[in-house]
Amino acid sequence: MQTTPNHPTSTATTDVLLSRMLQAIENLAESQKAMGERQDRTLQAVEKLGERQDRTLQAVEKLGERQDRTLQAVEKLGERLELRLEKQDETLNLLRESIVAQQRTPLSASRGTAWMSPPDFPTSTYSVRPRKAALMPSYYDAALYRRLATRWRDRLVHFQLYGLLEMLGNDWFEEWMEIYGRTTQEDLDRILAQVPKPSSPGEPWTEKTHQRVFGDLVKAVEVQLVGNGARAGLKWVDTHKTSLENRRKPDGIFARADAPAGKLAWRDVVAVCEFKGSRAQRDDSVLIGQLIQDFTNVAASQPRRFMLGMSVVAQGDVYVHLCTIDRIYYSFVGKLPRLASAGTTSGQKPPRPAHSNEGRAVMCFLQLLYKQLGQDRGYLAQGPEGLSEDIRLRDLPLASVEIDENDYQNATIKLLNDCPIGGRRGQLFGSRSWIYEAAVVHSSGNNNIMLAVLKIHWCRGEGASEIRAHRKVLQLGLPYVPQLRFAGIIKNNSDLRGEVLLIEDAGINIGYYFMRPESIHKLIDVFAGYIDLILEGTAGIGGTSVMHRDISMANLLVANDKPRVIDWGCGIAYPSSHDGSPPPLGQSVTGTTPYMSVRTLCQQDKHSYVDDLESVFLVYSHCLCLKYGNRASQWCKGMWDGSSELSCLLDKRKVWLESQNTYMREMDLKRCPDALSSLAVRLYELLFDPNLYGQLDNLAKRPDDPRLTHLTAAKWADAIHSVTKDIAPEGPMPCLDRLRSFASSSSLPTGPVSAADGA
Repeated sequence: MQTTPNHPTSTATTDVLLSRMLQAIENLAESQKAMGERQDRTLQAVEKLGERQDRTLQAVEKLGERQDRTLQAVEKLGERLELRLEKQDETLNLLRESIVAQQRTPLSASRGTAWMSPPDFPTSTYSVRPRKAALMPSYYDAALYRRLATRWRDRLVHFQLYGLLEMLGNDWFEEWMEIYGRTTQEDLDRILAQVPKPSSPGEPWTEKTHQRVFGDLVKAVEVQLVGNGARAGLKWVDTHKTSLENRRKPDGIFARADAPAGKLAWRDVVAVCEFKGSRAQRDDSVLIGQLIQDFTNVAASQPRRFMLGMSVVAQGDVYVHLCTIDRIYYSFVGKLPRLASAGTTSGQKPPRPAHSNEGRAVMCFLQLLYKQLGQDRGYLAQGPEGLSEDIRLRDLPLASVEIDENDYQNATIKLLNDCPIGGRRGQLFGSRSWIYEAAVVHSSGNNNIMLAVLKIHWCRGEGASEIRAHRKVLQLGLPYVPQLRFAGIIKNNSDLRGEVLLIEDAGINIGYYFMRPESIHKLIDVFAGYIDLILEGTAGIGGTSVMHRDISMANLLVANDKPRVIDWGCGIAYPSSHDGSPPPLGQSVTGTTPYMSVRTLCQQDKHSYVDDLESVFLVYSHCLCLKYGNRASQWCKGMWDGSSELSCLLDKRKVWLESQNTYMREMDLKRCPDALSSLAVRLYELLFDPNLYGQLDNLAKRPDDPRLTHLTAAKWADAIHSVTKDIAPEGPMPCLDRLRSFASSSSLPTGPVSAADGA
């Protein structure tokens, strides 16, 4: 066998290849080793990261536990506060009964009548605790004051002092001219001699200095007037460290001379004062905000024609501020006197101002305040205390009388509460109102007593007149509307319209009625009445439709198990259109914040009858929460908070009404009877069914409300009637019967609305 010898070149090549392969294998092994080391380090890092994550999760769990404990503590605190409020309500009711009992004593002989009533004299609870004011009291909240100043700065108007006094009346202007003309330098020196610690020329003008010098100067003027035989109807009170009833602290106030010294209330305030240091000017935002808040608190306590305030800023500059029902006018008065000497000694002359006219205008103006505010404190009703226990409607400054049944103008109106029990009193400008419980005693001497409600309010123009809207509703013959006994127009020189209304007693608030142990069929029947009124108002009786546009807990009442709807100040009467809604009115938001519909919260300019029905649904839901839900929960408090911003409330509402499950879950109605919870579900389905109207956000933002073409009166009647089938009959349901009768004989208008339809 023949063999071929190995070629030397082939052998060398093979060796090279083998060595390279070995080298590559070694390199690969080293790479794998390095990769393994990196993987080990990565695993260690991952393990450390996992340990940190575990520690983080443990910390989060502990934080969650602490938050849960905090929430539990807050809920317990809320429950205790609710119990305290309930006890306060019981105490107020006892006090009210005591007041009514005291008012049964005979009147003075000059009145010619006597306060006589049977032992079971009825009292009316017209409203729940008054709604929170639009401007909440502040505790050194400079940010709030700046927001108020920014919001209302366009309402500030500069006037010369003479023009401002003429706005107050000829008697103010004439008295000012007399005081300024007759006051001599000797008179001023006698006043300055009473100042215990005057300001020296070298002393800086700080807020504390302004406070002290102004207060001492006011007291000196008061001493001088009393010494001259004048009767001081005012007294100066330094409230910088003494809060009033809502814990706010104006720097100083002029109060009624007979006001209690220990516990001052805003109704005792005649004028307010605020002070700032030398760095602040007249237009300081915090100063303006404080004055606006002061005027708001004063206006809430009593119907007034005007309110006065004073401020001291910069280098002792004194300003006067006149707040009317639609503007704040301000004027420069003068400078605080800076004395050349700091005091007197025996045999020396009294201290004199560094300049002869310095402080003259301020001291004369303070004398004017003591003279004029003692007899004209800006109250709507003439008298030293404004609306007192006994008033006559003829004593109010009325320009005309629109309605006067049975000579109510000359009857005695006895207020059953010193303070208003309702109304939009927290608004400083524009539409605001005061509501009082009252009893009417006729002057005929027949002891005919009638419970009533006295309402005084301002509105902007004839179109917003509550008298006009209320009369129109009564003319149309709509049910469940209380009678209007007296109506008059208030004299004023602004573009606002002042009105006085005396309305027959409308019973108790629906919230109170719901909390009573009433039968379920009565509760359902009352809400059927509210819905029936809204639907009948939309039907276009005689070619005219009406809408309330301010359905709220305070405006839905019950008298003798019959529904009543009051406060037609936002109501509108308009020619019947295709869909029951008026055209855009240029007024995108009307109503009471917690009960506004989602489309109103989105500031849609078309308010339809469906928005009023949605407000009834929200009132019903609120009643369920109050009686059967968790009133102390943060959700419940936040949802019905009247001071919430519209955008914040809209976001909460969208989450709450997103679905039927979230709607019922948030209210937590475990103790609620099936019939009442079923009615809530049926109303929800009518208003927010996503299969019919889509998501709530889309429903709120659509230019036209799709529910107008879908909902009919029959659907509302059937929804309410369906939940009563399983209830044992306990008596008639007249409101539901009327609603079903109306639904069977009429239909609601459908189709889109145009601007011409509501002209």
